Amino acid sequence: MENIEFIANVKKEMAELKEHGVHIEGDQFAIWFLTKILREPIDVSIERYHIGGAGDHKLDIGIIDDDHTAIVLGQVKYCATPLERVFSPDLPQEILNAKSRLLDFPEVGNERRKEFAKQYIAIEKERSERLFAIGFGQFSKEAIVFANKSKVEIYDFAKIKQRYIYNEVPGNQPEPDSIDITHPEFVIENDIASISARQWIFLANAAEIYYAVKDYQDSIFQQNLRYRLENSAKSGIGSEITKGILSTDTYDALSVFNNGITMVANKVTQNDGKFKVINPQIVNGCQTSWAIYDAYYQLDEAGEDISLRGTKVLIKLIEVSGSSLISKITETTNTQNAIKPRDLHANDDCQALISRYFSAMPRKIYYEYKAGDWEKIIRLNKQGAFRVKGKLYRKISNEDAAQLFLALIGRPYWAKQNKGKIFSDKDYYDMIFGVNLSDKERFDKPFVGGGITASTGADNFCKDVVFGYSLYALAEALKAIYLEKIETYGGKPASDEEMKAFVFLSENFKFMRIWHYLLIATIQYVVQKWKQRGKDESLIRSSLIGSDVDIFFGSPGPLASKFAKCEDKTLYLVLDEEKPSSDYATFAHWAVSIASKLAEEVAKSKSDPAYRFQAFIDQRAETFASLKEWIDGLRAGGAKQMSIYFPLPDDAPSS
Repeated sequence: MENIEFIANVKKEMAELKEHGVHIEGDQFAIWFLTKILREPIDVSIERYHIGGAGDHKLDIGIIDDDHTAIVLGQVKYCATPLERVFSPDLPQEILNAKSRLLDFPEVGNERRKEFAKQYIAIEKERSERLFAIGFGQFSKEAIVFANKSKVEIYDFAKIKQRYIYNEVPGNQPEPDSIDITHPEFVIENDIASISARQWIFLANAAEIYYAVKDYQDSIFQQNLRYRLENSAKSGIGSEITKGILSTDTYDALSVFNNGITMVANKVTQNDGKFKVINPQIVNGCQTSWAIYDAYYQLDEAGEDISLRGTKVLIKLIEVSGSSLISKITETTNTQNAIKPRDLHANDDCQALISRYFSAMPRKIYYEYKAGDWEKIIRLNKQGAFRVKGKLYRKISNEDAAQLFLALIGRPYWAKQNKGKIFSDKDYYDMIFGVNLSDKERFDKPFVGGGITASTGADNFCKDVVFGYSLYALAEALKAIYLEKIETYGGKPASDEEMKAFVFLSENFKFMRIWHYLLIATIQYVVQKWKQRGKDESLIRSSLIGSDVDIFFGSPGPLASKFAKCEDKTLYLVLDEEKPSSDYATFAHWAVSIASKLAEEVAKSKSDPAYRFQAFIDQRAETFASLKEWIDGLRAGGAKQMSIYFPLPDDAPSS
């Protein structure tokens, strides 16, 4: 990709952020960097990770949450003519200043910055951190040298472009046929007859790993359980390795503090003082390899002769035959480290089976159950089968699918509260993904407590998840409408009637920002009640979400436009009372009924000293139980009573 084409792509993609309410160029570039380079979700990037704006006090990016083991602080500079711009040491100095001001002046700046400062002060001594100086241009040699000494990671035009191509352009990396590694003087070599393998253990110049990653990037890690950790700001391990190499005090200590790299190959020969490694694959040490690359990139840019750096990395080189043995080595060398429970289920038969059923749907859906597999699809240019339009795809991760399924089986409070058990607790895992088990084997467990109405089987699981995903997207659309309604008051209602409505909506309806799983569970409960009255479940679901799933895999804006906001500021309503939606009328009526009832429950519960808003919606089983009790009462009153609150289309037949 030529520089001019890349710059044009960046400007185009930045302009598209206007659809998300981001209009200032500098803010657009910061969010573009978060989403395109660090691969963070766009909604979280806009709402939380982007600190910048008026009163940011030179802090554009700030990340502290449970999804990241490292704190991330970043200062971003955008230039429309990056090939002409050269950044001085002032830019890396700015992020150092921003870090100091978080500690010294936590109460100044915009609200997002103040809130982030509180989090930072509370946790900064407990976590490692990554400092980014991000400039869309070049950095002077003095700036790079200063950044290296200050342990600031630089992202200049060249590095940003390289990472963009890696992330966004398919088929960019060649497969590694062979690499050469200098044969050191001291090597431990032995044959392992029981598995027909040979291994060599030695210290190698880290520069050789840098060149291997530079030439082959992720294709050299394809067998690794930690595939594609190089772009993630989530881990602090890689950052500490990079800092250690850049430090003049600890550059030679990598082999002492790091477990090194395990590399497998189909054949290894030794000639002219070098190992020739045929079909190499790094199966352990992905983060180490990318951290070496990041450090040596900055040293290279600063003009240092990296071959003389002297950093050594421990290498275990194994010659094997057969993919099963490679898989075994991959698994066993990684289980000692911080591998996520989800990754350990990546090769389960049930996950592959579910993936096949999602791909067999009329509108193919990509089921992401192996970290990094989607990036392989992109690089092989096979993503077209899942495309909605542009860069929007029908794609669901197994983690998202699990949370949606928990809501659909009537456990919305588990979807968030027990998210950590999905892959780490066998009973939970089997209950969710055990699609080949019988209903009794899958759901008849003491901790479940009965009352599960779902049917087993991969086909049913996929249909359930798509229904849940669609409802979640509709809940996001309602959230957008709710926030728009609140904004119409401008913080200054014009009359007492408007003030009362504003207070009621802002306090008692604010659950619409986070009620997604609770709404899914309640709607599915109503569907089951209609099914018990002989109505066809699939037709009821279709009347709620329609037949075109593509709209649910896009941004919330187009979907929100399908609903009509209540324009009367004196009414305690979010949606228009007469015609809330022409496209999703059934869903809109049901959602309005549930929202009204839930607002009543919130209003009643607020007087309880133990009331906590988020826990009331996300974690409290009694909240869902009270909604079910209300629905059971409606059902007991007959179909006519049910239809007042949860109408069905006139043509909804009985099964």
